[in-house]
Amino acid sequence: MQQDNIIIADLLLAAREARSYSQAKYSHYAVGAALRSKDGRIFRGTNIESSSYGLSICAERVALFKALSEGATEFTYLAIVTGNTPPATLGKFLRNEP
Repeated sequence: MQQDNIIIADLLLAAREARSYSQAKYSHYAVGAALRSKDGRIFRGTNIESSSYGLSICAERVALFKALSEGATEFTYLAIVTGNTPPATLGKFLRNEP
């Protein structure tokens, strides 16, 4: 249990750091994410917005895509840091809903 608390604290710190790099010039809604792979690596991501809304990407997907592109396929923890509540799309993505 104590080890889990340390991992979670490290992930929250990594997600806060990632959030500081947010490119949210349209929504002004900065998000940071940190994804921990089964082998202990931490992948950070932040939201990146584009004037073409469809090209914008959320922090969770940035972290996931970074992890996948570096060979990680199994994950144990995900931390997300925002200014308030997490985006609704994340829950749908994690539950694999349309």
